[in-house]
Amino acid sequence: MKNRTAALIITALITADQLSKMAIRGLFEVGSGIMVFPGFNIVHLGNTGIAFSMLQHNNTAMAVVTGLIVTGLVIWFARKRHTLSRLLNAAFLMIIAGALGNLIDRILLGAVTDFLDLYAYGYHWPAFNFADSCISLGGALLVIATLLEKDMQTKSKKLEK
Repeated sequence: MKNRTAALIITALITADQLSKMAIRGLFEVGSGIMVFPGFNIVHLGNTGIAFSMLQHNNTAMAVVTGLIVTGLVIWFARKRHTLSRLLNAAFLMIIAGALGNLIDRILLGAVTDFLDLYAYGYHWPAFNFADSCISLGGALLVIATLLEKDMQTKSKKLEK
């Protein structure tokens, strides 16, 4: 994968994330929202913690940790991207873009804007955003790609015997 392609994909994902968050901040006051249909609300929440709103009121620490992790991931990815499968490239691009999208919020706003609110049968999933979805999907792709590669290595070893 070329540098330009990777940068374009990351930029597109961050842009989609930031535009969706800007729309929510423009439409709703913090703490308000609307029901789209039973089981799904659009809300405007600010998250100063990490996933699932854990470690609230630690925005600065989370920004520093996120910045360090993203820096490490970008350096590693830049060195290894040519040796990775397309699936692994996609996984890492999504994780990096999602982390950067939330880092932008932390730095500029002091909190991550969350707005997707799912619930069913008395269970309420913590609100999340487009960047969180990129990170989660990227993580799932990372697991799938790793499992596929291990399976291919196992099959290759069996064929060698």
